[in-house]
Amino acid sequence: MKKLSTPIQSLKFNCGRNNLYIKRDDLIPVALGGSKVRMQNEFFKNISKNKNKVVVTAGHSSSNHCRLTAMFAKMHNIECVIISQTEHKKKTFNSQIVNLCGAKIIETKKADTKKTIDKVMSGLVEHHKNPRFIYGGGYDPEGVHGTRSCYKEITEYSKDTGTVFDYIFLASGYGTTQAGLLVEQKAQNGREQIIGISTARAKEQASEFIDNIITLYNERYREKASKGYSVQIADDYVGDGYGKYDESVKDAIKNLLREHGIALDPVYTGKAFAGMLKYIVMHDIKASNILFLHTGSTPLFFDFLQKEQL
Repeated sequence: MKKLSTPIQSLKFNCGRNNLYIKRDDLIPVALGGSKVRMQNEFFKNISKNKNKVVVTAGHSSSNHCRLTAMFAKMHNIECVIISQTEHKKKTFNSQIVNLCGAKIIETKKADTKKTIDKVMSGLVEHHKNPRFIYGGGYDPEGVHGTRSCYKEITEYSKDTGTVFDYIFLASGYGTTQAGLLVEQKAQNGREQIIGISTARAKEQASEFIDNIITLYNERYREKASKGYSVQIADDYVGDGYGKYDESVKDAIKNLLREHGIALDPVYTGKAFAGMLKYIVMHDIKASNILFLHTGSTPLFFDFLQKEQL
């Protein structure tokens, strides 16, 4: 696949005395976009190299990660197995795309997930399928490697325009995208504050996820990426938990759609955007260039419209 590159545009949004920009990874022209496309590019480059016949992953069948894994597998003519927890079973636009791509879904209880993964992988090995397992959310050093390109594009934009960013905000779930930004930032001696708005976890756990994956990345790619970076997580905006949102999130989604024609979702990008606006006020940030990384999730936006009946 050719090199990915997404635009950065300025936003006329009530953001105090700051200049607000957005990087449109939702416009990556493959598999409905999103930063996880960068991860899947790296996964499937190696899947093709290693001649894996089946790709296996775990997560909700309605998740962005599972949707993209199923879509990439179909595009590469590789079998896809998704191990999905029954506690989160529901019909969404993502789950419909997963089904459309022909992925095999194996349902399991949350407590039995690891046992089910081990059983499925063992069975595929016995049948000489040479399976590749991808952790949920793309939480893998290869995923980190794939997302480094995003930070490179940001620095290229700064060089071309003279706009130097003081802050980069993004939704942080498993933290793989944030880890990729931090690794590349360290490599380039960047100085922006990269702040993940947690969509589910307390900052201690979210930070630990990022620390762990960067350590694994360092071991895999033999880089000195495990020291000298700063993980910043804001967990004040998680609300009632993963997938839960309040009126401030709904307002952020509606306002950005009306004023700029940009779709956010309530699970990740909408929650992160609303959290960023509150963070700016809470920390009295002024006269700064602020970049919001739109990490995708377009199908979840349509789930939101359907649920809210706006």
